[in-house]
Amino acid sequence: RFWTAGILALVVVLATWALLDGKPAALSSPPSVQRLTTSGDVIDAVISRDGKYAAYVRSSGGEQSLWIRQTSGASVVQLVPPAEVGYWGLAFGPDSSTIYYAVKGRPPDADPAGTLYVTSALPGPPPRRILSGIDSAVSFSPDGRRFAYYRSEAGHSGHSSLVIANIDGT
Repeated sequence: RFWTAGILALVVVLATWALLDGKPAALSSPPSVQRLTTSGDVIDAVISRDGKYAAYVRSSGGEQSLWIRQTSGASVVQLVPPAEVGYWGLAFGPDSSTIYYAVKGRPPDADPAGTLYVTSALPGPPPRRILSGIDSAVSFSPDGRRFAYYRSEAGHSGHSSLVIANIDGT
């Protein structure tokens, strides 16, 4: 088995080299690095699919808040004010107009089992609760109509599940 895997890897490398005519691929432009925050308290972040926005969680003094900014500008907007909760699992919706995030914390501010919310990527209506019992970020289907997430039941049976839900949480 070891020899078979080694021979297969060698064939893939040689075929790739032959397709490139023995020349390494050239970059069209050098990669760039851009600092998006300077606060030093960002603990989670995500960039929209189109690369135009960055959403992130700031954590300071036992409270966390949700922020967004354009990657090409300096304007920063607070989407969710600081609270004694934990925000995590940020994900832009399929069209980058919404942000999904999970919250864990003590009642009444949050649910210890984790609750998924969605909010507009621009200031607008308040965040909307989608579902409870979430232990991961969401991952969207190619058509954007469903998402998958991980659910753990460590306190009960110790089982975990991979769950698929419609975009509205049903």
